[in-house]
Amino acid sequence: QEELEKKVKDLYEKKVLPQIKEHGLSMVVYTQLGDCETELNGLFTFDRKVEKINPALFKKLNEELQDEYQKLFR
Repeated sequence: QEELEKKVKDLYEKKVLPQIKEHGLSMVVYTQLGDCETELNGLFTFDRKVEKINPALFKKLNEELQDEYQKLFR
């Protein structure tokens, strides 16, 4: 969980936020909510019993994205 959370945080902070600030990126979508039988990149395990990333982290990251969007469209 710790490694996945670090990778997601890095993705947001190093890739997504700069795209908003520098190029006006207007939307981000993460579509892999649950793993399929042979995949490992979902936010939940295949059986949906384990959250692989703390929801509070996603809330914080999404709030940061919303703050940046608000700066663009004021």
